Amino acid sequence: MSEILKIEGISKFFPGVQALNKVNTSFSKGEISAIVGENGAGKSTLVFILMGALKPDEGKCFIKGNEVNIIGVHKAKEYGIGAVFQEPNLIKYMSVAENIFLGEQGKFKHRGILSYSKLFKAAEEILNDLKIEIDIRQLAGFLSPAQRKLIELAKMMRHNPKIIILDEITAALDYEGVAKVFEIIRNKRDEGKTVIFISHRLREVFDIADTALVLKEGKVVQKLELKDTTEEGLVNLMMGKKLSKVFPKRISVGRKEKKVIFSIRNLTTKGKLKNINLDIAKGEIVALAGLRGHGQSELLKAVFGLVPKNSGKIFINNKEVIVNNPVKAKMEKIAFISNRREDELCFTHSIRRNIALPSLGKRQRAGFIIQSKEKKEVSDISSKMNIKAPSLATEVGNLSGGNKQKVVFSKWLLTQPDLLLCDDPAGGLDTGAKSEVYHILRRLANEGKSILLVLSDMVEILNLPDRVVVISEGKIVKEFSNIGSEDSKMLEKKILKASAGVT
Repeated sequence: MSEILKIEGISKFFPGVQALNKVNTSFSKGEISAIVGENGAGKSTLVFILMGALKPDEGKCFIKGNEVNIIGVHKAKEYGIGAVFQEPNLIKYMSVAENIFLGEQGKFKHRGILSYSKLFKAAEEILNDLKIEIDIRQLAGFLSPAQRKLIELAKMMRHNPKIIILDEITAALDYEGVAKVFEIIRNKRDEGKTVIFISHRLREVFDIADTALVLKEGKVVQKLELKDTTEEGLVNLMMGKKLSKVFPKRISVGRKEKKVIFSIRNLTTKGKLKNINLDIAKGEIVALAGLRGHGQSELLKAVFGLVPKNSGKIFINNKEVIVNNPVKAKMEKIAFISNRREDELCFTHSIRRNIALPSLGKRQRAGFIIQSKEKKEVSDISSKMNIKAPSLATEVGNLSGGNKQKVVFSKWLLTQPDLLLCDDPAGGLDTGAKSEVYHILRRLANEGKSILLVLSDMVEILNLPDRVVVISEGKIVKEFSNIGSEDSKMLEKKILKASAGVT
């Protein structure tokens, strides 16, 4: 394969840190190359430089053998570079067609009036070319996460880029959404495009990429053919530890051996969940799997009182409880942890304030907060969670994604919950930070906490929980126990089959 993009000696400095240190690599035509590494490895910095959003302090960039100076995103487009990033970039109150041609609608105007028929026809041609079946008149705000990513791809593809950069675009997608995105990526590779793919999900890297560039602390560790290595080998290069150590060892509990502390009976919500029945034992981790939007997250929110229940009952220690709002849920020792750290935390406040907030009432006397007690409790839990920061006065916004998620866990653990509801708790984190979250969850289960969590990453589903419950179209369709004792490939096929509603 012929080399299309080459970088030599690229370095980038920020105050107090060298983000990239003399990076040398190349990318070939008709190849999908993954860039992998932990948070802080330099992946995003390298991508921003290739996109013209950042200027390197040292080094050169070549396209088809010619040295280029990529200054600005528009210059990158001129050189045939296009990108889609993790954060959505669609305007909710515009149609799919308007979003695809955002900023270029003038070409569809006649005497100053926009011709929607021409706009819709052009957008439809782009979607048809990519085999994307989405109504071009639909408002972007009503699209699913997978549909939004497909439209982002269509926006980028309309410029017919020769080099395609995809930065964590599968982070919010389920298996079905990932499969559709991968279909488009493979088609573009077969057309001779160069694809640069960044993901924390190593299973996806091996599914889609031909090669992997491993970065660590701003330096190139190695670029290798993925057919010549394994997930364990790649983790070793990225982290210096084996994949088997990424996930904690299961200690099988089983509902027969342990007391059931939490039960759901005939829970139904409007238009989503249908007669859900579920038991969770003390110290058990139960994962909800299935295609995104089929009711997994809805179940967590219904239990926590975030969405109304049409019918059904919740029992804690065989006693029926009424949970119709988060305040009541907290009183019943239920905590809700999501991966939307921007919703869970106040980034401009300190670690201490964020952690202390949900449990303020436990440290009050005559209406006043007992500062010494708060300081000790926050200090103890932050040490237990291994939060890495200069001090507890550090603003949360200055923390890494993994440490932000540890703050989320810490604030809820101070409420002393018995049941933790976790919605994709390791979502968007690098492999090292994910591993810390997995070990936190297992440690909490070993301490007797019951955990119900939504997972969309198949590697997590196969390695983290004690039991997997599959939800399809709002109903529990299959349950898998003794996860660690079954062949992982066979189990994966069964879970995918059940997720698609085939039982």
